[in-house]
Amino acid sequence: MGNYKRRMIWFSEIRWDFLMTRKQQILKRFPKYWKILFIEPVVLGKKTHFIPKRENNIYIVTIPYLRGSNKNFLSKFIFNNGIVSVFIKTFGELIALFWIYILGFSGKDKVVALSSIHWGDFASKLKAKVKFYDCNDDHLKFAENCPWAREFLLRYLKTCNFMTYVSEELDKKIQEVCCIESFFVGNGVDFEHFNKRKEPPEVIQKIKRPIIGYAGTIDYIDTSLLSLIAEKYKDFSIVLIGPEIRGTFIVNFIEKEKYSNIYYLGKIDYEDLPGFVQNFDVAIIPFRKDEISKSLNPNKLYEYLAAGLPVVTMDYSAKFRELNNVIYVARDREEFVEMIRKALRDKKVEERSETAKGYDWNMKTKQLIEIIQNYLC
Repeated sequence: MGNYKRRMIWFSEIRWDFLMTRKQQILKRFPKYWKILFIEPVVLGKKTHFIPKRENNIYIVTIPYLRGSNKNFLSKFIFNNGIVSVFIKTFGELIALFWIYILGFSGKDKVVALSSIHWGDFASKLKAKVKFYDCNDDHLKFAENCPWAREFLLRYLKTCNFMTYVSEELDKKIQEVCCIESFFVGNGVDFEHFNKRKEPPEVIQKIKRPIIGYAGTIDYIDTSLLSLIAEKYKDFSIVLIGPEIRGTFIVNFIEKEKYSNIYYLGKIDYEDLPGFVQNFDVAIIPFRKDEISKSLNPNKLYEYLAAGLPVVTMDYSAKFRELNNVIYVARDREEFVEMIRKALRDKKVEERSETAKGYDWNMKTKQLIEIIQNYLC
């Protein structure tokens, strides 16, 4: 293993370069004696790493693999057709085995981590000293259109030593299908990154205050709620930051509804993000209330708090209700809209920042490493 004492393969459901999620935050903080292989999916039109990219002790490789889809007829045919799906699965597994061998991750002396249930069948067959599942989202709900995804996850869970989860609701869901030892390793924040004051970017300085802001994946936004906010606060600016999965989803919405007070700034580099977020007057988490949101514990909540911002959200999950002493938790859209004005008068900046300190990624990483080490002993 050269200078490395430990090795780990992480099968991810998202690309390394998509957003700075818990996977990147945690893996970048692992000690340098850990050699890590991060296997990411192919997303058409997005940057790929078919030839592995190295970032210090982390190797990132893109591998085409079997992922269900219901976007259009062609996608359904390719991913849900028996013969075609077997070919894609086999092809992807051969590529994975090639890079696992070439990059020095073969043999049993390693850890296997999985957050992409599509890789569950393959990962269940790999030899490893320790295996675990990182349940950071309702993966089974996302994969409802993949008839084989649930079975793949079950196969993997049966070979696992433990599972980590980010909300009580997710732990309960998994325990219902497979009894497994589990540990709460919630989401968090790079506290210093979001707390240290940054120079306001020119683009946001030009936007009229007060600013109601959101930073995160755009597709999860409840546009009905967004409409209520835009109409109630016509003299305010609503700033949206983040990538779109569905192309021009939010741009089409803004143009169709003719909202002149909504500004979509697109995806902002993580290094520059605090300069934008710190200039919000109120931060919002305006997600749709559905089965997926019932298990939410998003990083953005702690990023907002680290920046000292008043936060308005809904009672999506137990974690939001637990923090209702420092955030505004609405029961419905109408209450959400009314709470924004109340949040604008909130001055508990230090209390919010102190709360965020307890969710720093350094603590989360240390916790996960200790769990893994206990199983390696």
